[in-house]
Amino acid sequence: MNAKQLRFCQEYMIDFNGTQAAIRAGYSKKTARFIATENLTKPNIQAKIAELVRIQADRLEITSEAVMQELAAIAFSRIDDVLTVEGGQVIIKPSSQWSPSARVAIQNIKQTQHGISITMHSKVAALEKLMMRFGLNQPDPDIPTGAEFELVLPTVVNIGVADMRSPEIEAELGENGWRLN
Repeated sequence: MNAKQLRFCQEYMIDFNGTQAAIRAGYSKKTARFIATENLTKPNIQAKIAELVRIQADRLEITSEAVMQELAAIAFSRIDDVLTVEGGQVIIKPSSQWSPSARVAIQNIKQTQHGISITMHSKVAALEKLMMRFGLNQPDPDIPTGAEFELVLPTVVNIGVADMRSPEIEAELGENGWRLN
């Protein structure tokens, strides 16, 4: 491997964009896309990139177990770890009372003109990734083919600040999770 190819590998680690890595490594802009495709098919370059990824993962202490734990926290999160319904009012629990998995599952919290918006990471996406990882996405022979169902998992809860104190707001925990009326 020559110095320019090594530099390509190092630059590729920045954003995993082959064309941009080739340009940053000093290849011509005109040929960068071609060079990137060519470089990424070479076994010695693939091995070097794999080595750099392993080094980076070790440095950041990223393990497949840690990634699976984060996905599991999102997949099995519960909105009632974050809020409760008391007397027909939605009450957001103090963040000090949130479980560690609830903290992982929350993607965004922001104040809007209508109240507080809490966005959770997608449970469905996390479940799909876990199912693929553990081979659980194989068809179940006990379920007839052609069976259709709809899974509704809301991932955003919008709560109006003024409405939080209003007796008009109601929510109930049903089979499919919380439903705000």
